[in-house]
Amino acid sequence: QLNNNQRNVLKAIALSKDDLAIFSTENRERFSFPASSTLDTTLKALIQKDLIYKTERSYTIYNPVFKEWIIKIN
Repeated sequence: QLNNNQRNVLKAIALSKDDLAIFSTENRERFSFPASSTLDTTLKALIQKDLIYKTERSYTIYNPVFKEWIIKIN
């Protein structure tokens, strides 16, 4: 089960067009992101749950169908 921070971060990754946009001020306000340290912890938790992976410049959702579902419900 995912907590609110994890759901918000997944939503931001799915909806983001820019590789590092999830860290932008606009997205921090739009998705009510927590403090940077909590955001980092949240990203690590999503990686450990095998929901996302980190590339050199971005975070990506593993399952493209899951990503499209997140986009559709938002």
